[in-house]
Amino acid sequence: MNIVGLLPCYKIMDVPAVTSLLTLQAYVYQKGDNINIIVAHNYLVDRARQNLIEAALKMDNVDYILNIDSDHVYKPELLYQLIERMEKAELQMLSAKYHVRNNIKPPRAIAMCNWTGEKYVKIVPEPGEKGIQECDVVGNGFLVIKRDFAKRLYDKYKTLFKMSLYGEDAYFCELVRKEGEKVCYDADTVVGHLSLVVN
Repeated sequence: MNIVGLLPCYKIMDVPAVTSLLTLQAYVYQKGDNINIIVAHNYLVDRARQNLIEAALKMDNVDYILNIDSDHVYKPELLYQLIERMEKAELQMLSAKYHVRNNIKPPRAIAMCNWTGEKYVKIVPEPGEKGIQECDVVGNGFLVIKRDFAKRLYDKYKTLFKMSLYGEDAYFCELVRKEGEKVCYDADTVVGHLSLVVN
């Protein structure tokens, strides 16, 4: 299996995030698979993600694209868990679950949204939620996308990430839904989001 990780980065990465990334690389290689990490430094996030996905689509023999943020911490086996669950559910992409940065008081929202008919609102999940959950927008902090699906989107729309009031994630997920595909996160694949604490 060949994976390409796409990492927008601005100035610095905290040590726990760097450790997670290096551990992920080692784990993938130990499994006999391959992962290449591409970093876009010092861009606005929508331009960074657009340049990264264009670079990934020029690479040969890529099976999966992992959009990943520079302020996340995770166990490396969660990548494989996400891929396995995405394939089993016959999805084109699947996000891990993580909380909104600096959101440490209950009720705790996650970096996923639903459309109310007027605006996107962050989801506050039910206690004990399990399994794959459908929503309208997922963040790109730890998101696996099938390479062929990303290519299909790019060939049709060219611009996949565009900044809006709700961020670049909302525009991307709107394109995914326009193609008739589901936007989902896996409530059992939980990664940390760095703020003053690991959130």
